[in-house]
Amino acid sequence: AAAPVGIQGTAPRMAGMDQHEQAIIAHETMTNGS
Repeated sequence: AAAPVGIQGTAPRMAGMDQHEQAIIAHETMTNGS
């Protein structure tokens, strides 16, 4: 997903990770304005 390499390469796959990723994606979408 659209996560920073530091997070994407370090964070393990946990139950709450999907929600965290969606939060990151939503934030990046707002930041990029696309």
